[in-house]
Amino acid sequence: PANNAKMYIAGVFNSWGADEMELVAANTWEIKNIDLAGGAFKFKNTTDWSDADWGDAGCDGVVEVTTGGGPNTDCKFSGLVNVTFNDETLKYTVVPAVAYNTNLESLFLLGTFNDFTGPQPQFKLVADYTWVIDEFRLSDGDVLRFVEHTNFEGGNYGASGVEGKAKQYGENIELAGYEDGYYKITFNDATLKYEFELVRNLYPSALYLVGDATPAGWDNNSKVSLFRNPSNGFKFSYTGKFSAGSFKILEKRGQWQPQYGKGANAGDLAVNEGSGSDPDVIQIAAAGYYTVSLDLESMKYSVVAYDASSAPTYTSIGITGSAIPGASDPDIDMVKDANDPHQWYIETQELTAAAGNYVKFRANDSWTVNWGGSTFPYGDGAQDGANISVTRAGTFLIHFNDLTGEYAFIKK
Repeated sequence: PANNAKMYIAGVFNSWGADEMELVAANTWEIKNIDLAGGAFKFKNTTDWSDADWGDAGCDGVVEVTTGGGPNTDCKFSGLVNVTFNDETLKYTVVPAVAYNTNLESLFLLGTFNDFTGPQPQFKLVADYTWVIDEFRLSDGDVLRFVEHTNFEGGNYGASGVEGKAKQYGENIELAGYEDGYYKITFNDATLKYEFELVRNLYPSALYLVGDATPAGWDNNSKVSLFRNPSNGFKFSYTGKFSAGSFKILEKRGQWQPQYGKGANAGDLAVNEGSGSDPDVIQIAAAGYYTVSLDLESMKYSVVAYDASSAPTYTSIGITGSAIPGASDPDIDMVKDANDPHQWYIETQELTAAAGNYVKFRANDSWTVNWGGSTFPYGDGAQDGANISVTRAGTFLIHFNDLTGEYAFIKK
Protein backbone atom coordinates (compact mmCIF):
# COMPACT_ATOMS: atom_id res chain seq x y z
CA PRO A 1 0.00 0.00 0.00
CA ALA A 2 1.00 3.62 -0.58
CA ASN A 3 -0.69 6.99 -0.48
CA ASN A 4 0.43 7.85 -4.01
CA ALA A 5 0.30 6.00 -7.29
CA LYS A 6 3.72 7.29 -8.39
CA MET A 7 6.68 9.04 -6.79
CA TYR A 8 9.53 11.02 -8.34
CA ILE A 9 12.60 12.92 -7.18
CA ALA A 10 13.53 16.22 -8.82
CA GLY A 11 16.37 18.61 -8.18
CA VAL A 12 19.48 20.38 -9.34
CA PHE A 13 21.05 17.03 -10.25
CA ASN A 14 18.43 16.36 -12.99
CA SER A 15 17.56 19.99 -13.84
CA TRP A 16 14.34 19.62 -11.80
CA GLY A 17 13.09 16.84 -14.01
CA ALA A 18 11.48 13.64 -12.72
CA ASP A 19 13.45 10.48 -11.85
CA GLU A 20 10.93 7.78 -10.94
CA MET A 21 11.16 5.99 -7.60
CA GLU A 22 10.17 2.38 -6.94
CA LEU A 23 7.68 1.24 -4.29
CA VAL A 24 9.72 -1.33 -2.32
CA ALA A 25 7.67 -1.68 0.89
CA ALA A 26 4.53 -0.29 2.45
CA ASN A 27 4.50 3.46 1.73
CA THR A 28 8.27 3.29 1.05
CA TRP A 29 9.69 4.57 -2.22
CA GLU A 30 13.31 4.09 -3.23
CA ILE A 31 15.78 5.15 -5.89
CA LYS A 32 19.35 3.85 -5.99
CA ASN A 33 22.71 5.01 -7.28
CA ILE A 34 21.97 8.67 -7.93
CA ASP A 35 24.24 11.64 -7.30
CA LEU A 36 22.38 14.61 -5.84
CA ALA A 37 25.46 16.77 -6.66
CA GLY A 38 25.21 18.70 -3.42
CA GLY A 39 22.13 20.52 -4.68
CA ALA A 40 18.53 21.03 -3.62
CA PHE A 41 15.79 18.49 -4.39
CA LYS A 42 12.15 17.57 -3.70
CA PHE A 43 9.87 14.56 -3.88
CA LYS A 44 6.77 14.89 -6.07
CA ASN A 45 3.96 12.55 -7.16
CA THR A 46 3.66 13.74 -10.77
CA THR A 47 6.16 14.56 -13.47
CA ASP A 48 4.82 18.06 -14.02
CA TRP A 49 4.28 19.39 -10.46
CA SER A 50 0.51 19.27 -10.99
CA ASP A 51 -0.31 17.65 -7.64
CA ALA A 52 1.75 17.33 -4.44
CA ASP A 53 5.43 17.81 -3.59
CA TRP A 54 7.55 17.69 -0.43
CA GLY A 55 10.71 19.39 0.88
CA ASP A 56 12.74 19.49 4.09
CA ALA A 57 13.74 23.03 5.08
CA GLY A 58 15.30 21.94 8.38
CA CYS A 59 17.33 18.99 7.08
CA ASP A 60 15.96 16.88 9.94
CA GLY A 61 15.02 13.84 7.84
CA VAL A 62 11.31 14.64 7.73
CA VAL A 63 9.76 16.55 4.82
CA GLU A 64 6.72 18.78 4.84
CA VAL A 65 4.11 19.41 2.15
CA THR A 66 5.47 22.19 -0.06
CA THR A 67 2.90 22.15 -2.84
CA GLY A 68 2.69 25.51 -4.53
CA GLY A 69 6.18 26.78 -3.71
CA GLY A 70 7.48 25.67 -0.29
CA PRO A 71 11.16 25.16 0.59
CA ASN A 72 13.43 22.60 -1.07
CA THR A 73 15.54 19.99 0.66
CA ASP A 74 19.00 21.58 0.46
CA CYS A 75 21.22 19.50 2.73
CA LYS A 76 24.32 19.22 0.48
CA PHE A 77 24.11 15.48 -0.21
CA SER A 78 26.59 14.34 -2.86
CA GLY A 79 28.23 11.18 -4.16
CA LEU A 80 26.35 8.07 -5.21
CA VAL A 81 23.48 7.55 -2.77
CA ASN A 82 20.31 5.53 -2.24
CA VAL A 83 17.24 7.57 -1.33
CA THR A 84 14.07 6.34 0.38
CA PHE A 85 10.86 8.26 1.11
CA ASN A 86 7.88 7.14 3.18
CA ASP A 87 4.73 8.89 1.96
CA GLU A 88 2.90 8.08 5.22
CA THR A 89 5.41 9.24 7.90
CA LEU A 90 7.11 11.72 5.50
CA LYS A 91 10.51 10.48 6.70
CA TYR A 92 13.31 10.03 4.17
CA THR A 93 16.87 8.72 4.14
CA VAL A 94 19.89 9.47 2.00
CA VAL A 95 22.68 6.91 2.45
CA PRO A 96 25.80 6.06 0.44
CA ALA A 97 25.12 3.59 -2.34
CA VAL A 98 28.29 1.74 -1.39
CA ALA A 99 28.54 0.14 2.05
CA TYR A 100 31.68 1.50 3.74
CA ASN A 101 33.35 0.21 6.89
CA THR A 102 32.76 2.44 9.91
CA ASN A 103 32.75 2.35 13.70
CA LEU A 104 29.87 4.83 13.96
CA GLU A 105 26.19 4.90 13.04
CA SER A 106 26.28 8.60 12.17
CA LEU A 107 28.37 11.71 12.86
CA PHE A 108 27.51 15.33 13.66
CA LEU A 109 29.52 18.50 14.26
CA LEU A 110 28.30 20.34 17.34
CA GLY A 111 29.68 23.62 18.62
CA THR A 112 29.15 27.23 19.57
CA PHE A 113 27.81 27.89 16.04
CA ASN A 114 24.73 25.69 16.72
CA ASP A 115 24.63 25.81 20.55
CA PHE A 116 25.87 22.22 20.63
CA THR A 117 22.57 20.92 19.29
CA GLY A 118 21.82 19.01 16.09
CA PRO A 119 20.92 17.85 13.62
CA GLN A 120 22.99 20.11 11.36
CA PRO A 121 25.65 19.95 10.19
CA GLN A 122 25.74 16.19 9.66
CA PHE A 123 28.66 14.28 8.14
CA LYS A 124 28.41 11.88 5.19
CA LEU A 125 30.29 8.59 5.09
CA VAL A 126 32.24 8.78 1.82
CA ALA A 127 34.87 6.03 2.23
CA ASP A 128 35.96 3.45 4.79
CA TYR A 129 35.87 5.18 8.22
CA THR A 130 35.92 8.59 6.48
CA TRP A 131 33.23 11.18 7.18
CA VAL A 132 32.96 14.50 5.35
CA ILE A 133 31.04 17.78 5.49
CA ASP A 134 31.65 19.37 2.09
CA GLU A 135 31.20 22.98 3.15
CA PHE A 136 30.42 24.63 6.48
CA ARG A 137 31.18 28.07 7.85
CA LEU A 138 33.71 28.24 10.68
CA SER A 139 35.26 31.23 12.43
CA ASP A 140 38.33 31.84 14.51
CA GLY A 141 37.47 31.02 18.13
CA ASP A 142 34.71 28.52 17.36
CA VAL A 143 34.51 25.68 19.89
CA LEU A 144 33.35 22.28 18.67
CA ARG A 145 33.41 18.50 18.93
CA PHE A 146 32.48 15.42 16.88
CA VAL A 147 29.58 13.29 18.16
CA GLU A 148 27.92 10.10 16.93
CA HIS A 149 24.46 11.15 18.13
CA THR A 150 23.17 14.62 18.92
CA ASN A 151 22.27 13.51 22.47
CA PHE A 152 25.99 12.82 23.03
CA GLU A 153 25.52 9.06 23.29
CA GLY A 154 27.98 6.80 21.49
CA GLY A 155 31.16 8.21 20.02
CA ASN A 156 32.01 11.62 21.44
CA TYR A 157 35.32 13.20 20.40
CA GLY A 158 37.20 16.30 21.49
CA ALA A 159 40.76 17.56 21.73
CA SER A 160 43.65 15.17 22.32
CA GLY A 161 46.41 17.74 22.76
CA VAL A 162 47.76 16.83 19.33
CA GLU A 163 46.79 19.15 16.47
CA GLY A 164 44.55 17.36 13.97
CA LYS A 165 43.81 14.34 16.15
CA ALA A 166 40.75 13.88 18.36
CA LYS A 167 40.28 11.91 21.60
CA GLN A 168 37.24 10.08 22.93
CA TYR A 169 35.63 12.33 25.58
CA GLY A 170 38.39 14.92 25.15
CA GLU A 171 37.92 18.62 25.87
CA ASN A 172 36.18 20.74 23.26
CA ILE A 173 38.32 21.69 20.26
CA GLU A 174 38.88 25.45 20.01
CA LEU A 175 39.81 26.86 16.61
CA ALA A 176 42.69 29.35 16.69
CA GLY A 177 44.15 31.25 13.75
CA TYR A 178 41.41 30.27 11.29
CA GLU A 179 40.11 32.59 8.60
CA ASP A 180 36.36 33.23 8.79
CA GLY A 181 35.14 31.16 5.85
CA TYR A 182 33.68 27.93 4.55
CA TYR A 183 35.56 24.70 5.23
CA LYS A 184 35.53 21.09 4.11
CA ILE A 185 35.63 19.04 7.32
CA THR A 186 36.96 15.47 7.37
CA PHE A 187 36.95 13.00 10.28
CA ASN A 188 38.32 9.45 10.33
CA ASP A 189 36.59 7.29 12.95
CA ALA A 190 39.44 4.74 12.96
CA THR A 191 42.48 7.02 13.34
CA LEU A 192 40.50 9.91 14.93
CA LYS A 193 42.34 12.32 12.67
CA TYR A 194 40.43 15.38 11.47
CA GLU A 195 41.05 18.22 9.02
CA PHE A 196 39.53 21.63 8.29
CA GLU A 197 40.28 22.63 4.69
CA LEU A 198 39.38 26.18 3.65
CA VAL A 199 37.09 26.05 0.60
CA ARG A 200 36.32 29.75 0.25
CA ASN A 201 36.72 32.87 2.34
CA LEU A 202 33.74 34.75 3.67
CA TYR A 203 35.62 37.89 2.66
CA PRO A 204 39.03 38.54 1.06
CA SER A 205 42.06 37.58 3.12
CA ALA A 206 43.80 40.74 1.88
CA LEU A 207 43.40 43.75 -0.43
CA TYR A 208 46.14 45.65 -2.28
CA LEU A 209 46.44 49.20 -3.60
CA VAL A 210 47.54 49.89 -7.19
CA GLY A 211 47.65 53.13 -9.17
CA ASP A 212 49.80 56.14 -9.93
CA ALA A 213 48.58 57.73 -6.69
CA THR A 214 49.97 54.87 -4.59
CA PRO A 215 53.49 53.77 -3.61
CA ALA A 216 53.03 50.64 -5.75
CA GLY A 217 52.23 52.37 -9.04
CA TRP A 218 50.25 50.25 -11.49
CA ASP A 219 52.15 47.05 -10.65
CA ASN A 220 49.49 44.42 -9.97
CA ASN A 221 52.01 42.52 -7.84
CA SER A 222 51.67 45.31 -5.25
CA LYS A 223 52.49 44.48 -1.64
CA VAL A 224 50.86 47.72 -0.43
CA SER A 225 48.11 46.02 1.52
CA LEU A 226 45.13 47.50 3.24
CA PHE A 227 44.70 46.47 6.87
CA ARG A 228 41.69 44.33 7.72
CA ASN A 229 39.67 45.34 10.76
CA PRO A 230 40.32 42.59 13.35
CA SER A 231 36.71 42.66 14.58
CA ASN A 232 34.94 43.02 11.19
CA GLY A 233 36.50 41.21 8.25
CA PHE A 234 34.47 43.19 5.71
CA LYS A 235 36.22 46.44 6.64
CA PHE A 236 39.68 47.46 5.40
CA SER A 237 41.69 50.65 5.71
CA TYR A 238 45.04 52.14 4.72
CA THR A 239 46.66 55.34 5.99
CA GLY A 240 49.61 56.56 3.99
CA LYS A 241 51.19 58.86 1.46
CA PHE A 242 49.44 59.39 -1.89
CA SER A 243 50.39 61.34 -4.98
CA ALA A 244 47.89 63.27 -7.05
CA GLY A 245 46.41 60.67 -9.37
CA SER A 246 44.19 57.62 -9.19
CA PHE A 247 44.05 54.14 -7.71
CA LYS A 248 42.12 50.87 -7.53
CA ILE A 249 42.11 47.93 -5.16
CA LEU A 250 43.01 44.32 -6.03
CA GLU A 251 42.14 41.16 -4.14
CA LYS A 252 45.01 38.96 -5.34
CA ARG A 253 48.61 39.89 -6.01
CA GLY A 254 49.54 39.48 -9.66
CA GLN A 255 45.92 39.37 -10.85
CA TRP A 256 43.67 42.18 -12.09
CA GLN A 257 40.44 40.54 -10.92
CA PRO A 258 38.70 40.78 -8.58
CA GLN A 259 39.16 44.55 -8.90
CA TYR A 260 37.46 47.28 -6.85
CA GLY A 261 36.94 50.91 -7.81
CA LYS A 262 34.48 53.79 -7.89
CA GLY A 263 30.80 53.00 -8.29
CA ALA A 264 28.04 54.98 -9.96
CA ASN A 265 27.46 57.29 -6.98
CA ALA A 266 29.86 59.15 -4.73
CA GLY A 267 31.18 56.82 -2.05
CA ASP A 268 29.88 53.68 -3.76
CA LEU A 269 32.31 50.85 -4.30
CA ALA A 270 32.09 48.72 -7.45
CA VAL A 271 33.78 45.40 -8.23
CA ASN A 272 34.61 43.32 -11.29
CA GLU A 273 35.15 39.69 -10.31
CA GLY A 274 36.20 38.72 -13.83
CA SER A 275 33.03 38.63 -15.90
CA GLY A 276 32.02 42.29 -16.09
CA SER A 277 33.46 45.70 -16.84
CA ASP A 278 36.25 47.16 -14.75
CA PRO A 279 35.09 49.87 -12.32
CA ASP A 280 36.28 53.46 -12.57
CA VAL A 281 39.41 54.62 -10.76
CA ILE A 282 39.22 56.52 -7.47
CA GLN A 283 40.83 59.95 -7.77
CA ILE A 284 43.23 61.71 -5.40
CA ALA A 285 43.14 65.45 -6.21
CA ALA A 286 46.23 66.59 -4.31
CA ALA A 287 49.30 64.84 -2.91
CA GLY A 288 49.29 64.19 0.81
CA TYR A 289 48.49 61.67 3.52
CA TYR A 290 45.03 60.06 3.42
CA THR A 291 43.07 57.30 5.10
CA VAL A 292 41.26 55.08 2.59
CA SER A 293 38.47 53.01 4.15
CA LEU A 294 36.44 50.22 2.48
CA ASP A 295 33.36 48.32 3.65
CA LEU A 296 32.77 45.28 1.44
CA GLU A 297 29.44 44.55 3.11
CA SER A 298 27.83 47.91 2.34
CA MET A 299 30.12 48.40 -0.71
CA LYS A 300 31.09 51.90 0.39
CA TYR A 301 34.45 53.69 0.51
CA SER A 302 35.87 56.95 1.81
CA VAL A 303 39.08 58.95 1.35
CA VAL A 304 39.86 61.32 4.24
CA ALA A 305 42.90 63.60 4.68
CA TYR A 306 45.28 62.54 7.48
CA ASP A 307 47.68 64.85 9.33
CA ALA A 308 51.07 63.12 9.51
CA SER A 309 53.13 66.28 10.06
CA SER A 310 54.00 65.50 13.68
CA ALA A 311 54.56 61.77 13.22
CA PRO A 312 58.09 60.58 14.09
CA THR A 313 60.18 58.77 11.49
CA TYR A 314 62.34 55.81 12.36
CA THR A 315 65.70 54.68 11.03
CA SER A 316 64.60 51.05 11.19
CA ILE A 317 61.75 48.85 12.33
CA GLY A 318 62.18 45.19 12.97
CA ILE A 319 60.14 42.19 14.02
CA THR A 320 61.20 39.96 16.88
CA GLY A 321 59.79 37.15 19.00
CA SER A 322 59.74 33.44 19.71
CA ALA A 323 57.54 32.68 16.67
CA ILE A 324 60.47 33.51 14.39
CA PRO A 325 62.57 30.38 13.79
CA GLY A 326 65.95 30.86 15.44
CA ALA A 327 66.91 33.53 17.91
CA SER A 328 64.32 36.18 18.80
CA ASP A 329 66.98 38.87 19.31
CA PRO A 330 68.35 40.68 17.34
CA ASP A 331 65.23 41.46 15.38
CA ILE A 332 64.68 40.96 11.65
CA ASP A 333 64.75 44.31 9.90
CA MET A 334 61.76 45.26 7.78
CA VAL A 335 62.09 47.12 4.48
CA LYS A 336 60.88 50.72 4.39
CA ASP A 337 58.73 51.63 1.38
CA ALA A 338 60.76 53.89 -0.91
CA ASN A 339 57.77 56.21 -1.42
CA ASP A 340 56.32 56.28 2.07
CA PRO A 341 58.57 56.34 5.16
CA HIS A 342 55.82 54.99 7.43
CA GLN A 343 55.13 51.71 5.58
CA TRP A 344 57.33 48.68 6.39
CA TYR A 345 57.41 45.22 4.82
CA ILE A 346 58.93 41.78 4.98
CA GLU A 347 58.11 40.00 1.73
CA THR A 348 58.58 36.45 3.02
CA GLN A 349 58.88 35.34 6.63
CA GLU A 350 58.28 31.95 8.22
CA LEU A 351 56.48 31.88 11.58
CA THR A 352 55.83 28.98 13.93
CA ALA A 353 52.73 28.59 16.09
CA ALA A 354 53.69 26.52 19.13
CA ALA A 355 52.01 27.44 22.40
CA GLY A 356 53.30 30.78 23.66
CA ASN A 357 54.96 31.80 20.41
CA TYR A 358 54.70 35.54 19.75
CA VAL A 359 56.04 38.46 17.74
CA LYS A 360 56.42 42.21 18.34
CA PHE A 361 57.52 45.21 16.29
CA ARG A 362 60.20 47.59 17.55
CA ALA A 363 61.94 50.72 16.28
CA ASN A 364 65.65 51.46 15.89
CA ASP A 365 66.78 48.05 17.24
CA SER A 366 65.60 49.01 20.71
CA TRP A 367 62.73 48.27 23.08
CA THR A 368 62.27 51.99 23.78
CA VAL A 369 59.59 52.15 21.09
CA ASN A 370 57.78 48.89 20.41
CA TRP A 371 54.33 47.79 19.31
CA GLY A 372 52.19 44.79 20.24
CA GLY A 373 48.59 43.70 19.91
CA SER A 374 45.95 41.19 20.98
CA THR A 375 44.88 39.81 17.57
CA PHE A 376 46.43 37.78 14.75
CA PRO A 377 46.84 37.87 11.76
CA TYR A 378 45.52 41.48 11.62
CA GLY A 379 45.51 44.02 14.40
CA ASP A 380 45.78 47.54 15.70
CA GLY A 381 49.17 47.67 17.37
CA ALA A 382 49.74 49.83 20.43
CA GLN A 383 53.05 51.06 21.80
CA ASP A 384 54.20 48.80 24.64
CA GLY A 385 51.25 46.56 23.78
CA ALA A 386 50.94 42.85 24.53
CA ASN A 387 52.88 40.21 22.69
CA ILE A 388 51.13 39.24 19.44
CA SER A 389 50.33 35.53 19.82
CA VAL A 390 50.97 33.69 16.56
CA THR A 391 48.15 31.20 16.22
CA ARG A 392 48.79 30.02 12.68
CA ALA A 393 52.10 28.76 11.31
CA GLY A 394 53.29 29.36 7.77
CA THR A 395 55.01 31.82 5.47
CA PHE A 396 53.70 35.37 5.50
CA LEU A 397 53.94 38.78 3.84
CA ILE A 398 54.21 41.15 6.81
CA HIS A 399 53.09 44.81 6.60
CA PHE A 400 53.37 47.36 9.42
CA ASN A 401 52.26 51.01 9.49
CA ASP A 402 54.10 53.10 12.11
CA LEU A 403 51.56 55.95 11.78
CA THR A 404 48.64 53.88 13.04
CA GLY A 405 50.31 50.78 14.51
CA GLU A 406 48.26 48.57 12.19
CA TYR A 407 49.83 45.28 11.18
CA ALA A 408 49.02 42.43 8.80
CA PHE A 409 50.41 38.92 8.47
CA ILE A 410 49.16 37.78 5.07
CA LYS A 411 49.48 34.02 4.43
CA LYS A 412 51.37 33.24 1.25
